[in-house]
Amino acid sequence: MSRRAAIGEGSVFQRKDGRWVAAAYVPSADGRRRRVAQYGRTKTEAKAKLRELTDRAAKNIPAAPPGLSVEDYLAEWLVHIKQHVRASTWTAYEANCRLHIVPIIGRRKLAKLTVRDVRLMLDQLRAQGAGVRTVQYVHATLRAALEHAFREEVVTRNVAKMVRVERPKPETKEPLSPDEAGALAPCRRTSTSRSRSTCSAPRSARRWSRGT
Repeated sequence: MSRRAAIGEGSVFQRKDGRWVAAAYVPSADGRRRRVAQYGRTKTEAKAKLRELTDRAAKNIPAAPPGLSVEDYLAEWLVHIKQHVRASTWTAYEANCRLHIVPIIGRRKLAKLTVRDVRLMLDQLRAQGAGVRTVQYVHATLRAALEHAFREEVVTRNVAKMVRVERPKPETKEPLSPDEAGALAPCRRTSTSRSRSTCSAPRSARRWSRGT
């Protein structure tokens, strides 16, 4: 009679197509156990993935539901955080998810989302004409959602943190021309004289109160 594999047990083997597989039994969110397989280009890479799987199993960290997509998780995340953030923040998060993130990577499995997936999504937004600030806000939204998933132990890492985005450059102000500076000079003198008279007003008021 064959023995049932225990949680944390796993193996490394090579497929017919040449890829290496790390497979292990891990706990799931519903309290059951399931077999999870991850792939590597080399045996060494597969062994490293197996160690990661067995370490998580030893800590009783549940694996992400296999069918959970990025779109499904974002919808769940938006419902949860609505009571924890400002209305304007939530509106921006919802718009970024609906207009930018979901159309590109919404069908991806959350547990299989990679750094490259995020980078390609941002590259596609740029190619579609999105500005630097829009790309930055979309990236920040996905990063916040994945950080929540990481804290809930739904994913093993926040892949959005590993993608660098360009920050909007501050606007440079051109210096005034001599003519513009000359035109402002009378205004500056008038403003200075007014401030002086305002500052001396309390003294005049005190002299009048003393009867001098």
